[in-house]
Amino acid sequence: MYSTHLLELKVYLEKTKELGIELNWIRILSEADTSFAENNVRRWRLVKIISEYPDIFYRCYKELDPSIIAIYILRLADEFNSWYDEEPIVLESNDNLRKSKLLITYSVNQILRGAFKILGIEPLERL
Repeated sequence: MYSTHLLELKVYLEKTKELGIELNWIRILSEADTSFAENNVRRWRLVKIISEYPDIFYRCYKELDPSIIAIYILRLADEFNSWYDEEPIVLESNDNLRKSKLLITYSVNQILRGAFKILGIEPLERL
């Protein structure tokens, strides 16, 4: 059983590398200053949803159920759109806060691109 799990994990990691999907959001977010989210419920929810991606991806892979990732990206996109409408990013005067917001935006972009690859969806570059 143990060796089967290791083999599955190895195949899973090879597949993510093959697709060019970044899964280590916990490391990325731990290197960022996420204190900006501590006193803001919407920001904190968004950071939490982003940090769930590796587990969601693994469940999708393990259960062979693409609906898991589809439901997740709908939730992520909805939360991101609400946050983006409320928060200035480029016009943010606090440099550290702007960098943190840009990291969140980049993370969401990378997650959506990876999820679209998994689902076989070609993302639009522009509307």
